[in-house]
Amino acid sequence: MADEQPALERVLGQGAWTPVAHFGDQAASEWRFILERADASRFQVIYGGGDGQGSAQEEDGVVEWTLTGEYNARNALAALAAAHLCGVDLARGCAALARFETPRRRQEVRGEVNGIQVIDDFAHHPTAIAATLKGLRAATTKGRLLAVIEPRSNTMRLGALRERLIESVADADGVFWFQPVGLDWSMEELVATQGAHAQLYSDIDTLVSAVVTQASPLDRIVVMSNGSFEGVHERLLAALTAAQKPTLTRGECDQSN
Repeated sequence: MADEQPALERVLGQGAWTPVAHFGDQAASEWRFILERADASRFQVIYGGGDGQGSAQEEDGVVEWTLTGEYNARNALAALAAAHLCGVDLARGCAALARFETPRRRQEVRGEVNGIQVIDDFAHHPTAIAATLKGLRAATTKGRLLAVIEPRSNTMRLGALRERLIESVADADGVFWFQPVGLDWSMEELVATQGAHAQLYSDIDTLVSAVVTQASPLDRIVVMSNGSFEGVHERLLAALTAAQKPTLTRGECDQSN
């Protein structure tokens, strides 16, 4: 169980009939991680809950993989703990995670044009959006992090948790919000509170044009939605490709004929 989860602790306090292992970054956790890179692409794993100095009851290992974000490191600890209960030792578990391939729509790089990456992520509620952006922010050492977000899930369409959307994008350098048809609330007030940091669009072509106009080499564009988002990933890549093609003058056109 993830550490610092009081609600889960209350539930388990009513009775648990299976082994419970705590994981996270707290010293008291049975499974814990220590980041060796700020983006969590490499971290130490300590099993035993000791002081990390190699005491007899401890095991440790290192995970180095393609994923980023502390939330993914926590997911890795949960997987290691479950595997350990099934007889997989820590060294084998860490080696397996090093070979782990990022699933589709989880920080998936859909393409790169002129040094600008287009990334797809399934994040579709405030907690997931914040976690994804925090991980990518730590991994983005050059250029800006631009977020393109469609609040498409049923929860978001109803407006639940919409106040938390403002703080969820704090790690983005710029935010392009898309208001889909059928959204039960207007996003105008939400976007207005973010000033020049955020822009709102209801037309997909206009949104794509705005993102491409503002994007520069070394920027990373992360698209977040739990739907197809009207194929915005392919539209962005196509528009970025078209934008970098030089425009021929009339004289150059005559010479090429």
